[in-house]
Amino acid sequence: MGMVIMAHKRIKSSRYPGVYWRESSRNRFNGRPDRCFDFCVKIDGKLKWINVGWLSEGISEKQAAQARKNYLTHTRQSLIGQDTTCQTALSPETAQISELSATPTKKRECSNIKEHLAAVPQVTTIQTYTLNDAVELYLSYLATDTSSGDSRDRNGYDVTFRNTLGKMPLSEIKAGQIQQIKTELLKRLAPATVLRRLSTCRAAVFYAIKQEMWTGVNPFGRDRLTMPRPQNKGERFLTPEEAKTLLVELQKRSPALHDMAWLSLKTGLRSTEIFRLQGADIDINAGVLWITEKGGNRTALHVSRQVIDKLAAYGRQPSEYIFPDRHGGKMTHISDTFERVCVELGWNPATPQEKGKRDFRKRVWFHTLRHTFASWLAQSGKVTLYELRDLMRHKSITMTERYAHLIPAQTFKKAAIIDEIL
Repeated sequence: MGMVIMAHKRIKSSRYPGVYWRESSRNRFNGRPDRCFDFCVKIDGKLKWINVGWLSEGISEKQAAQARKNYLTHTRQSLIGQDTTCQTALSPETAQISELSATPTKKRECSNIKEHLAAVPQVTTIQTYTLNDAVELYLSYLATDTSSGDSRDRNGYDVTFRNTLGKMPLSEIKAGQIQQIKTELLKRLAPATVLRRLSTCRAAVFYAIKQEMWTGVNPFGRDRLTMPRPQNKGERFLTPEEAKTLLVELQKRSPALHDMAWLSLKTGLRSTEIFRLQGADIDINAGVLWITEKGGNRTALHVSRQVIDKLAAYGRQPSEYIFPDRHGGKMTHISDTFERVCVELGWNPATPQEKGKRDFRKRVWFHTLRHTFASWLAQSGKVTLYELRDLMRHKSITMTERYAHLIPAQTFKKAAIIDEIL
């Protein structure tokens, strides 16, 4: 692949058969050791290793699995007389991949995998390209270690669109059909949830256009669809007493979930940011956590010694997740235990009927802890709105202005300056 880097021993993928990865001993990517993905196949009783590429080159674990699948398909076709001049992995017709055991000349002829990534997944024609095709391509792109996507995007899409609009070619989807689905969703779901599901579709089609898989108009585009506008200004946050009660109840049921909730209250971290934390992200000497934000951006977050000590006590290796799932991989969602505790405490509705009678903004979910972190800081009167924006890592001050009403005392004191002058 044009990169000669010493790497550690291969580690077997827990999700994809025949796929392995190795960490570079020298090169880093997004603050972590770079990863090289390989796959193996057995041909005529002999094990053959195929190198796909590095994470820094845009290769993901899922793409390596797709490469192996296509390689096996192409190999089976070759057994019935098709040409096998160059081993094909990512695309049976176009994408070419180098073998670890190939000669330098053959490597030059059969490499250059990045030029063919757009061929995965393949479709028959642009005219028959469906919404399902676009979403699969987009979610595959997000399914990397530095991604911002999670299982909610796929689950929400599957429930809402997969068996309806998802089967339709993009060229046949009308704005009125999307509007009708949006209207029905808003009758039973929070605007923020509806926004997320529609945004997944919008982003997926734009990504398909960018990859030249689709050349038409985005039916979910701004000129065709008005997105729901969540009203979060009245969103609930916890009192210190409620926060302590929550932590006590979580500790009884799940110490790890307790620590995740405690960490969000202490730092304002999002659940997805907590999921991505690895041993290498803890800088004990500097008192810094390296956070992978939305979109894969890496940023340093200065935290208290108390936070550093609690996370360091887990004793994770650099590439191990601080809070792994049951298989040792990255978590994708908060345990249902959190919701059950909130129901038992009387904060959230216990039945669908009760749910319909309550203001959804008064519910408590894991993101409420981040909101609580910001609200407590605003109420303290010791931080300005711009300082709060930096602490919350908001991209726009507009996102932070929802907390402005919590610091009225400061505003009144400064307005009183005029009374002293005049």
